[in-house]
Amino acid sequence: MSKHRRGEGYVSWTGMKDRCLNPNNREYARYGARGIRVCDRWLRFENFIADMGMRPSPHHSLDRIDPNGDYEPGNCRWATALTQGRNTRRALKLVVNGKSVPAMDVLEDVLRKATIEGVSALDFFSLQNVGVGLRRMDGTVEVRHERSR
Repeated sequence: MSKHRRGEGYVSWTGMKDRCLNPNNREYARYGARGIRVCDRWLRFENFIADMGMRPSPHHSLDRIDPNGDYEPGNCRWATALTQGRNTRRALKLVVNGKSVPAMDVLEDVLRKATIEGVSALDFFSLQNVGVGLRRMDGTVEVRHERSR
């Protein structure tokens, strides 16, 4: 393990454990005190790296896919700051056709489709009461604000 101690991923691993297990950590209230846990397997660095692999780049950090879930295989990934910013409890999410998606993903999709169609985004989609409804020119798509837990 000594060769990994200074490798990419070690700082993320120690930070994850500290946020969840150390009541003196300044982030403990947002993690350990909320019930966010580290799975038993990941209490050993070797197991964490075996499951996650090394951090792909300095631009990536450890991210929980379900921000209310634990640090465990299947709920964690290496992600950029942009991806993580869309995946916080505070990020606005919309339910589109029964699937919860970040609002920024919906807006980027609107702009991309409008550009392809050669019309303005406002002509392509008529936004009414953001977070309550989204009406497309070709029909209505269910969209509602999803409150964070």
